[in-house]
Amino acid sequence: DWIGLDVKAANVDYARVAGAACGQRVLRSLDILVDSSMAFETRTTWHAGLFPEASLIDLAQTLARAGVAHFVLQRARQPIAQAAVPVEWVRSAGPTQDTLQKLNQLFVTFESRG
Repeated sequence: DWIGLDVKAANVDYARVAGAACGQRVLRSLDILVDSSMAFETRTTWHAGLFPEASLIDLAQTLARAGVAHFVLQRARQPIAQAAVPVEWVRSAGPTQDTLQKLNQLFVTFESRG
């Protein structure tokens, strides 16, 4: 058994990205997970239209300082039902190799999906 925790953005961007000002609650949930013995993965779905790569790195550094060992970066993609994600996001490039290397260095395991 394990838990997957979606972290949409840094606290400062959470309300804009997720549509709800719940960043502090997500961080509290993360604290509970880190203090537990439960296996967990933390993941963020990203596109430059949501927030810049520098903010992605800042978010990852915050997660690493909080004790996250397993981080997954998911590229934004076109949903099956309604187009909540603009098509141009789906077709654009993901983060740079430099950003991916920085993220990889922060965690025990790092995976880029999509």
